Amino acid sequence: MSVFLHNLKRVVAAFVAIVTFSIPVLGQGVAAPRAGLDALYDRLISATEAEATGIEREIRLEWRKTGSAAMDLLLKRGRDALERGDFEAAVAHL
Repeated sequence: MSVFLHNLKRVVAAFVAIVTFSIPVLGQGVAAPRAGLDALYDRLISATEAEATGIEREIRLEWRKTGSAAMDLLLKRGRDALERGDFEAAVAHL
């Protein structure tokens, strides 16, 4: 359990660092992605429950985009490693 917590702390610290240093990158291209999200939010307001599930999925996909193909790939690899329980690889990718 102690090793798990130690690894979890490292993963969380790496994630926080990525988010912190990604904020300026996100600010560079806010207009276009924001417009797409606004349209999705508008659709969500009047959506049926079945439609809302698909719109929610689209919103989550937009949230995952960083604007950088390389960063998107590293984040995907980091998430995949976390799902496998490979915390060292996750830290390396994140």
